[in-house]
Amino acid sequence: MIDIDIDRPTKYRLLETYFKAQKKFPDTKIEVFRSPSKGYHIKIWADLPILDRLAVQALLNDDPHRIWYILKRYGMGIKNPFIMFDKKNGKKCKKINMNKILKPHSKLVYKIFKTWGKDEGLVYLKRLARKVKI
Repeated sequence: MIDIDIDRPTKYRLLETYFKAQKKFPDTKIEVFRSPSKGYHIKIWADLPILDRLAVQALLNDDPHRIWYILKRYGMGIKNPFIMFDKKNGKKCKKINMNKILKPHSKLVYKIFKTWGKDEGLVYLKRLARKVKI
């Protein structure tokens, strides 16, 4: 599993990362959670070698300090260097139903995917971030 930790909780950053994950892993289960510290966690149920997993985490806006810490643990020979805190101060992460949130905006989501990689796609993404309630 690939865990992405987004500490700067803007809707734009969450949507950008979520759509990037969907483009990279189209047939893979992807879950989104609100972390107890007000950020977001994205879980991608894909099995990759450690260094490939870290590369994907970096490309998907994961916390760079977390990536550095994981690399340090990997270099020390720790077999599972990955860390993700699903609880903080006794509070658990809350699952977000992205399908339910995005369904009323399906035409805009379609435009985002159709224009992905172009400036026009960023405009649609910004528009969606202003409209959705997460």
